[in-house]
Amino acid sequence: MQFTIFKLKFRTPLHIGDNRPNYESCERFVHSDTLFSALINTWKLLYPDDLDVFFPESAPASISFPYFRISSAFPFAGEELFFPKPFYSPPYPQDGDSGDAKTFKKLIWIGKNHLEQWLKGESLKIEDACLSPDKHFLFSDKIPKYQPNPVIVQDSPRIRKDRETEQTEIFYYSRLYFAENAGLYFLATFQNEEWERKFNAVLNLLGDEGLGGDRSVGNGLFEVIERKEGFSLILPEKSNHFLTLSLYHPKSGEMSKNLDNFYYELINRSGWVYSGRGHSLRRNNVRMFSEGSVFLGSGNERGDVVKVLDPLPERNLPHAVYRYGQVLSLPISVAEEAL
Repeated sequence: MQFTIFKLKFRTPLHIGDNRPNYESCERFVHSDTLFSALINTWKLLYPDDLDVFFPESAPASISFPYFRISSAFPFAGEELFFPKPFYSPPYPQDGDSGDAKTFKKLIWIGKNHLEQWLKGESLKIEDACLSPDKHFLFSDKIPKYQPNPVIVQDSPRIRKDRETEQTEIFYYSRLYFAENAGLYFLATFQNEEWERKFNAVLNLLGDEGLGGDRSVGNGLFEVIERKEGFSLILPEKSNHFLTLSLYHPKSGEMSKNLDNFYYELINRSGWVYSGRGHSLRRNNVRMFSEGSVFLGSGNERGDVVKVLDPLPERNLPHAVYRYGQVLSLPISVAEEAL
């Protein structure tokens, strides 16, 4: 199983809003649906003839998008790639430290080597020298001295002024800053070379347009510092489940209704529409399975792209709006006693 990997180095701070109704919190990475929406909005600038592909006139409740598939964008630091900690944990070492269980709970990100062990169902032993100071990142080797924490969140004070009373109040705006030689990466697969060529051009333009909030003041600018085909991981010889590296919205009938032996977290995706001149439009909520979820299946599950808003020509929105819920996954071995 091979992917193309893209590493993004941010030149300016990044704000990715979460579902909270203010700017005082932000996501620590970029979900696949957010990345997809940003790419499609930029795609319209370069390849307007492709609009019918992304916005079918019939506006069905859901569509399939076979041309490319992407993961969410996760942190990297130097040569270390971080993956979301799976919700299924392999057995702890019998002779391990009793504090391992507590450490596992604090972890959010694990390095590539640890993920490969996790996929094979091997028990893990955590060394303190491999943990970031906040214990959210588990490095595959000892942490480089120059890079103890790949991602830092900083709150900047701002002033909000009431238009009617002209009274002011202070609020805080959270933004991500990345350590030296750190940023975000994502994985992708493509149907053919033409779509890959277009994708590369759109991603470069998106770097100059900006990703996330406050783009009007220069936030979210990045450059693609690495684009490499043939990226792969060491996968288990036998597997009975799959691990999601993106948000996942299953197709109808694609998943068993019995979720007792699955390991997952549901996430509510909501927010505002940004498409051409169609601004300040609230889209419908949709619930998806989050990154790191583990499900019984072959890994051939696809997911879909679900409609969250019908066309509103009177509000300058001539097309339906969709959220990307197709899954990028890896096989993972789950112990029989856990089933």
